[in-house]
Amino acid sequence: MKKHLSLLLACVLALALLCACGKKDAVEQTPAPETPPTQTAATGGVDTSCKLYFPNDAVDDLRADTAQIPDTEPAVTTAYAQAIAEQLIVHDALPKGSQVLAISKDGDALTLDMNEAFLAGLRESGSTGELMYMGSLVNTFLDNFNCTTVRVTVEGKPFSTGHTEYDKPLQAFTF
Repeated sequence: MKKHLSLLLACVLALALLCACGKKDAVEQTPAPETPPTQTAATGGVDTSCKLYFPNDAVDDLRADTAQIPDTEPAVTTAYAQAIAEQLIVHDALPKGSQVLAISKDGDALTLDMNEAFLAGLRESGSTGELMYMGSLVNTFLDNFNCTTVRVTVEGKPFSTGHTEYDKPLQAFTF
């Protein structure tokens, strides 16, 4: 009888240990809270996330994704704007060679001055490509700088591509 009682007690203890282990796994599966930008070890800079808009596979709409912009503080600066533009270029959402020359924000209006390579790429892309490039640029900057309009200039002046005159502030592109 003592033998059966000892065996039963050992089984109960084993079950208790297994149940305790199961609770630990449940706790580990809960999502971690959002964390602020993290320090990078190599440079001491900050990794920030940025929402990017770029053409979908059918090139008939934009999709969004998040990218990390390392070593750049999220601010209305040319360096931060260029880091975002470089991410757009990587996602084929801006013409290669595009550069942000200047950026400024006044209330909820953003002004973005681009280089001639940006304009040349727009003109070579056809009407659909132009629409995707401009939609990607405008929607990305509207979202990341909390604005309602973006005025895009080239070398400080309004521009035309042959398809569209860009002489007014632009709002979010919808397809």
